[in-house]
Amino acid sequence: MKGEYRGEQVAFDDIPLLCKRRAFVAVYRPQYARRLEDLPREFAALAGLVRKYGKNLLVTVDEALFVLPNRGTGGLGELLLLGRSSGISLIYATQYVLTFPKIL
Repeated sequence: MKGEYRGEQVAFDDIPLLCKRRAFVAVYRPQYARRLEDLPREFAALAGLVRKYGKNLLVTVDEALFVLPNRGTGGLGELLLLGRSSGISLIYATQYVLTFPKIL
């Protein structure tokens, strides 16, 4: 749904320059996946770009189950397990995080 999230709409080509900014809010929507089964591969490519160019980022993934491959952890696992050394934090959920509960 267009306009569901705030931030500028970006594509793969935008990631290197975007990550050079001091601060930004961006939204990536799948552009190449034609079927749900294709989402893990596209997300893995996005995660690779984020890891290569990103430093000190907070990445939020909505509907995270759709980006997990049938086996392994894919790009989501890459960000979760390897992103810390670059200061990449990850929030993943089945819905976009609007607020944090008062008690966690």
